[in-house]
Amino acid sequence: MNTDLKGEICEGIAIVKLMKLGYIISKPVNKCKYDLIADDGNRLLRIQVKKGTVKENFIKFNTSSVNTKTNKSIQYTNEEIDYFLIINLETETVYVIHVNECSKGEQRFRFTKPKNNQQKKILFADNYLLENYNMQK
Repeated sequence: MNTDLKGEICEGIAIVKLMKLGYIISKPVNKCKYDLIADDGNRLLRIQVKKGTVKENFIKFNTSSVNTKTNKSIQYTNEEIDYFLIINLETETVYVIHVNECSKGEQRFRFTKPKNNQQKKILFADNYLLENYNMQK
């Protein structure tokens, strides 16, 4: 399966999950930084959909895009998007995080506690499940 098809499938999963939660979904006609608009009746939320890469204890995703002309990595900002929706293609699980909460370059959500019991700067996947996350912040 090629990268474009995986991205389209991830967007489809995100759209269905958001609609089931009561959001009205729109897609931009022009090329822009966000993939979807989620309308909750009060606000329009700009959503960037990312396919997560699953490892043994975590799922990770890129918090930047790459300029194809310069091959430079460009960090997403809150002037361009509001939230990332991260899709686990294996399980169709959807995670969400506000762009301001993300690390530069890459963000990880852990499935299990670290062996060294580190707690600071650890984001646990269960806290970012779409169905449990409040996007009204």
